[in-house]
Amino acid sequence: MKFSLRERPPGRYGGDLIAVLAGAASVLAFAPFHAWLLAIICPALLVALWSGGDARLAAWRGFLYGTAEFLTGIYWIYIAVSGLGPAPWWLGVLLYILLSCACAVFPALTGYLVKRFSPTPGYLWLFPIPALWVLFEWLRSFILTGFPWLALGFSQGAHVLGGYVPVFGVYGVSFACILAAVLLVLALRASVSLGSRLATVAAIAIIFITGGALGRIAWTRPSGSPFAVALAQANIPQQEKWTAPAVKISLRRYGRLTRSHPDAKLVVWPEAAIPTWYMEVAPQLQQFGAEERAHDQSVVYGVLAYDWKTGNGYNAVAAMGAGVGLKHNIYFKRHLVPFGEYFPVPGWIKHWLSKHALPHSSFTPGPLNQPPLEVHGWRIAVANCYEIAFGRLLRRQLPLANFIINVSDDGWFGHSIASAQQFEMAQTAARETGRYVLASANSGITGIIGPDGRVISRLPRYREDALGGEIRSYVGVTPFVYLGNWLIVCLSLGILVAGILIRLFIVKRNGFCHR
Repeated sequence: MKFSLRERPPGRYGGDLIAVLAGAASVLAFAPFHAWLLAIICPALLVALWSGGDARLAAWRGFLYGTAEFLTGIYWIYIAVSGLGPAPWWLGVLLYILLSCACAVFPALTGYLVKRFSPTPGYLWLFPIPALWVLFEWLRSFILTGFPWLALGFSQGAHVLGGYVPVFGVYGVSFACILAAVLLVLALRASVSLGSRLATVAAIAIIFITGGALGRIAWTRPSGSPFAVALAQANIPQQEKWTAPAVKISLRRYGRLTRSHPDAKLVVWPEAAIPTWYMEVAPQLQQFGAEERAHDQSVVYGVLAYDWKTGNGYNAVAAMGAGVGLKHNIYFKRHLVPFGEYFPVPGWIKHWLSKHALPHSSFTPGPLNQPPLEVHGWRIAVANCYEIAFGRLLRRQLPLANFIINVSDDGWFGHSIASAQQFEMAQTAARETGRYVLASANSGITGIIGPDGRVISRLPRYREDALGGEIRSYVGVTPFVYLGNWLIVCLSLGILVAGILIRLFIVKRNGFCHR
């Protein structure tokens, strides 16, 4: 495959190096860097590399790309597991490398399948590559308990291609990015005629224009008057938060931050704001709830819940204060963090971990179908920590919910890029659902996100403060809330089936040219 910018493609090792550099650079498309065009340019480099060599080489370069991407983009895994977490350094390094390599399998499979069934580059690559890429991203949100981090579409939630989010979800945006990347590669082919080149460039422009047009559609509508909210960010150091004295400090600090916004109808505290079991602090919380009821104020807060009957522990989000009924006032986290909140390993491994004083105990996941919290007549969807990345979970509380609360304890990530990446996912969730998102974290990022995915206001990280603002309830459904990921998944599957039929009945019988 010849390009207009050079006479021949790079050699074996030069191509490998380009794959590594492109994979690492693709992380810059995401927060906090926001170089969103790299979400097209970096995959385009990988697609161009797939043009040379056989299917095995394409798989290898896809694996190099993916490994470099995840080693660069999720280094905070080590910080959470061993840097600030209790696990030894070797276990943190092992999990970090294994998870990165596991995620790299998917771009490797994409390259292998493309070259295996369509070895000659050309316009027959136009739709199968985006379809395969999206299907593997979607599968990654299930396999290994689900890890959708760095799905390409998250990088575009607040930009022009984010207009596809309310219709197709985050994976639909990934499809648009990869489609534009393949078109870019085809436009730069030396053998392409001027007319084909212009048509290809026009197709890229149409992708962006369509995304911009979809982004102007108001899929949902406000209901009721604006009301005041406040988000508390206590900024208790992670090394101190889980000590016994920190419980009293937390109660005192969150109480002070709440009282600093007396006009707020709703105050949100982050995940595990009270770092102990509810039963240990029930009297204090009940007294505080009575005070809030007297001021017609309600609080949604993170706490740990324990069921004495079953012996199960839950990472919970509860409501107290005014307007909180006895029903639908607590939420149990559904998607737990592997090796953080539960250990998906056999019993003998847990026994070994326990014997060597390593973390091994697990929370219990909450029921998959839980109603929204009911506070002051509002219905509130809850996403605990990185549950915000799973649109299919949020859909289960919609369209009943009027807005979304995302509580986190991102202090486990240290001063890494993980908090910014997760906040970007919250922006995507706002566009997917057409609703406000209130993101509250112990050390940041705490912010208010509008239904269009734009950040209305946010606090600086690592500062004790409470963020005040106004939001509105929203009603209605976006196409994504109605159809979920099935629209883009079925579209991708249909494209692959059509591609197989084209290859079987047109290419083989009529000798269709690949150019």
